[in-house]
Amino acid sequence: MRTTRPDLIVLNGDITDRGLPQDLALARKVLTDAGCDLIPVGQEPAADSTPDPAAGSVPCYYVPGNHESYGLNNVRSDLTDFTGEFGQPYRTFDHKGTRFILLASSLGSLRGTAWDQLPMMQQALADARKDPSVHNVLVFAHHPVDDPAETRSSQLGDRDEAALVEKMLTDFRNGTGKGAATVGSHAQIADVHRVEGVP
Repeated sequence: MRTTRPDLIVLNGDITDRGLPQDLALARKVLTDAGCDLIPVGQEPAADSTPDPAAGSVPCYYVPGNHESYGLNNVRSDLTDFTGEFGQPYRTFDHKGTRFILLASSLGSLRGTAWDQLPMMQQALADARKDPSVHNVLVFAHHPVDDPAETRSSQLGDRDEAALVEKMLTDFRNGTGKGAATVGSHAQIADVHRVEGVP
């Protein structure tokens, strides 16, 4: 990954099979040994910074998936252990004209995983509307708003919530002319589709 010299990497969940403390500690070790500089919330680099290629690491942002919430016997629990190892599971930051909004959907919904992230997203979009230094918005969450598979089993479970995210982003794009897109991973299918111009 370092040979392509990316400015940053977003790990969009399911890095571990379970979210037990020993699994998460191993994930940290493997990621850092591989060159990930895991950025804690509140310690993001300057918005216009470029990593030093000689540093041997790349800034990495870890978004939890459903597996990070699994405890013993793969029973879904919560993100307590993830938060203990990696910090708050959702955040927003700017990088070179793009506002990143990282959301935690580990329990199958945003509000069910962490209610506070929905007002955070709303505020991040409102601020990006009037901020001339923000040209695009990218939203990452482990569960996509729509699963392209026929079963639809890997998308956000609350369809009203999915519609809310789509509306927030399409309203942002239509009202500002700035770019907006979402990235989900849980479905494990390479697919791009657009809702009112938002990929």
